[in-house]
Amino acid sequence: MTATAQLRPEAPFLVPPLTDPVFDEEPNQKSIDMLWYIAGAFRLAVNAPLTADEIVGLVKEHQPWKIHESRRPKNLRETAVKRNIRFILSSSPAFDHVGAGHWRMNGMPLVRTKEMLQKWLTKTAKENQVYCDWVDNLLATGTA
Repeated sequence: MTATAQLRPEAPFLVPPLTDPVFDEEPNQKSIDMLWYIAGAFRLAVNAPLTADEIVGLVKEHQPWKIHESRRPKNLRETAVKRNIRFILSSSPAFDHVGAGHWRMNGMPLVRTKEMLQKWLTKTAKENQVYCDWVDNLLATGTA
């Protein structure tokens, strides 16, 4: 998966890890939303729970240009990115707080707000069952 068009909100567990070329800086291309970098960090951590600080650390390690892209003064960029990540984690239905500042992806579509989720929840019963079976298989085997 190397084209940004292949990042699909309805398939959060198919997002590649942060080290994938899809997250690399591309000249003359609009940057991918931070939501995808968060998902890529979770995928890099093999879906283990992470804190906002750990996500910032992974982004800083593997895609440092994303931190430098912030319009904040140089000494405040990392703080601004961390604040943005915390906001996304707390407002997106795709992430669950699991205690002690840790978050995890829950399999819901990767959208920023619950209002944006409605588009992805209008599935037939059969589509919903196929999706649930797929998630169960993914969680049981670790492969899609």
